[in-house]
Amino acid sequence: MKNTTRSVLRKLMGMKLRTIAISLVISAAMALVITGYYSAEVFQYSVEKYFEDNLMPDVFYEFASPINDTEVRSRLSGLSDVKTYDTRLVAGGIYTREREDYPVVLIGVDDPARKDISVLSLEDGDFYTDSRGAVAIGGMESFGVDVGREVSVSIVGRQLNFTITGIVSSPEYMFPSAYGDYSLPIGNSLVVLYMNKSALQDVVGDGVNQVVVLLSSGGSMDRVTEALSGYPITKITRSEDHPSAVFMEMGVVKMKNMMPVMGFIFILIGIISIFMTMYRLVQNDSRYIGVMMAMGYDRSAINLAYISLGVVITIIGGIIGTVLGILFTQGIVSVSLEMYSNLKLYFPPAPVPFLIGWAFAFASVMLSVSIPVALITRKSVREALESDHYCRGHDSGHGGVLACDVRIGY
Repeated sequence: MKNTTRSVLRKLMGMKLRTIAISLVISAAMALVITGYYSAEVFQYSVEKYFEDNLMPDVFYEFASPINDTEVRSRLSGLSDVKTYDTRLVAGGIYTREREDYPVVLIGVDDPARKDISVLSLEDGDFYTDSRGAVAIGGMESFGVDVGREVSVSIVGRQLNFTITGIVSSPEYMFPSAYGDYSLPIGNSLVVLYMNKSALQDVVGDGVNQVVVLLSSGGSMDRVTEALSGYPITKITRSEDHPSAVFMEMGVVKMKNMMPVMGFIFILIGIISIFMTMYRLVQNDSRYIGVMMAMGYDRSAINLAYISLGVVITIIGGIIGTVLGILFTQGIVSVSLEMYSNLKLYFPPAPVPFLIGWAFAFASVMLSVSIPVALITRKSVREALESDHYCRGHDSGHGGVLACDVRIGY
């Protein structure tokens, strides 16, 4: 090991507290940069995993009027493009509470506890067991739709009374405001109830007016559509165009746009903070550098030695910053996901945000070290020594070098 490098490393060991302080500055700035980029990746991955784990249907078919359930099943049952499907009867109604009306979407299904398509996850209570029960999408408890409550809904001139047996979350209704006509969510006033299909058919007539399909691997939506041709299809919606997916994608895009901007701001703040810290450190070492030059050490070797000091500090700060970046990301995304029912946090294998963070830390430190060291080493020995206030202002008689109380590697 070269003497200059060994000397600077001994110096590093002698300033442990200062090294830790500088490393913390670097780690904090790096953590915020990582958080800015990684949080958007985590949010998007968590949303995608939610839809995947809860088996969001690939295609939604709506019909202008109810059609024969048995005929639909016969057309889809033998189709290799279909992994599984569900037929439903969907109707609209009005729920009135304290003189305020709320629109209601009633979804009649054969089995609300199905686990092979559009999984309803219980958050409270149980699934209904008879035609008098229903489960509601979470988020409507504030206006009386809660477990154990009696709910009266007006539909086609008739009054239907239900007992809410459970609160559920659904990939199709990330918010209770996701309207059944597939408009974008507006407000928090929509009531969504899953109920017994035959009980709803007793009110609005036999048949079904919605089919949801989960395609098999390599399955074609066009062939499924062809199988249903002849029916009065009014709307075909792919999963990526469903309001839940659109709304969540809007959140992902917002985080992707917002968080990197925050990361860029933290980059600027971090560079300034790191530069000022390292510049002060090197400036305070002006006398130390001057003595090394007076002893004949090559200026480029002195620069390289201080760069090695920067590398050590970068590694320490980078390791801490990586850990803090993950913790900061977890905190920010966890707060964002609290508003989404049953949405779990997943960390994707995304190296790019961390590479950006490490590149930022390394470049910032190298810049912060190289510039002040280069400025000092460009000076004459006398100028480097005179920049320190502790030098005694007289000539020692040794080649015009000022006498300074200096110990190499202190």
